Amino acid sequence: MGGAISNAQRAALRRAIASHPDWPAYRRTHGVDTASLGAARAVDVARHLGLDVETLIGAAAPALNEETPMQHFPAPAAPAGLFDRRTPAIAAPAAPAGDVGAALATLAAAFGGAGNVQPVLDALAARIEALEASAPRLLVVDRDGLPFGGELPAQRHPMLETLVRCLGARDAAGRRLNVWISGPTGSGKTHGARQAADALGLAWGFHGAMSMAHELTGFVDAGGAYHSTVFVNRFRDGGLCLLDELDSWGPEATLCLNAALANGQVSLPTGEIVDRHPDFACVGAGNTWGLGATAEFVGRNRLDAAFLSRFAVKLSWAYDPALEAAMCGNPDFAGRVQKARAAAGKHGVKAIVDPRASMAGAALIAVGFSADEAASMTYLGGLSPEQAALIDGGR
Repeated sequence: MGGAISNAQRAALRRAIASHPDWPAYRRTHGVDTASLGAARAVDVARHLGLDVETLIGAAAPALNEETPMQHFPAPAAPAGLFDRRTPAIAAPAAPAGDVGAALATLAAAFGGAGNVQPVLDALAARIEALEASAPRLLVVDRDGLPFGGELPAQRHPMLETLVRCLGARDAAGRRLNVWISGPTGSGKTHGARQAADALGLAWGFHGAMSMAHELTGFVDAGGAYHSTVFVNRFRDGGLCLLDELDSWGPEATLCLNAALANGQVSLPTGEIVDRHPDFACVGAGNTWGLGATAEFVGRNRLDAAFLSRFAVKLSWAYDPALEAAMCGNPDFAGRVQKARAAAGKHGVKAIVDPRASMAGAALIAVGFSADEAASMTYLGGLSPEQAALIDGGR
């Protein structure tokens, strides 16, 4: 392939490289990441990984014309007299590293302040600021530098890396550790567990609160046919299964888990004994640690100590303000919700002010409601005027 490639085409190559299953090993061996791949290196690496470079570059070409229509920018013109100089121009001092504004000012000065270059400079400055403000993707590795799985997304809870590391660990029998994550409502426990499954390349499974054994292990109908469950499928074939609201489960359901999680076998209603797959991972999630009801979560059960011991790893999953703001898409309203949450705790107002209020409020604002209207319909809904004034009056 001859000729240079555009930024959009290079970005397409980088995305394809990052999603290739052999990329983590190549990255570790050669000490590079996708951000450091220039155009020529990206082409070489893509070919090394067996990617169809020509097809990827060809597919990205139309996007270049749509996203960066350079024909809309007037052609830059040299300042008058630039080529009449008989002595070398004095080089401008180098801008300090990281000083984007000074670097752009130096570049503009080199063009004599030509206005036709300013739109390009503005776009470049905005792009640099966006990249500097965004959270980087993360590859989780063990002490030997070997990755546990794929890269974690930039938008992630600060405990996600810890969860992936814990699920990547194995006991003496070679089984992944069972992990309990506890946090308030809306703190992103389910979302985090699914991101962990994606990072580890595990199939995803989910169960909500249960009270009966057959909800977990399946049942045999009147015709003699066995009906399996997500848990049994993941246990047999591998994958991550999230057992949500685990502190609300009934004792009959949790009792079925004891042998499965501790001994690596589950007994089905058909009489079949299923062995735990080496790549089965179990995450339990709840608003408490299974020790009984609290002032906020009055419907939670006190779970049997033998069952709780099956989850030897316990992680606290608190609210993360940065993730909340990023997920709702309206940082201003998210900040208002977070202030109200803190005020509710300070004044003892028993109200749920969780990130779901930020997301719902942002959606309402996006369709034309004011921030005050969105607040009244979300985290202030159901409160008395006095309570609302306590948590939202001092904005």
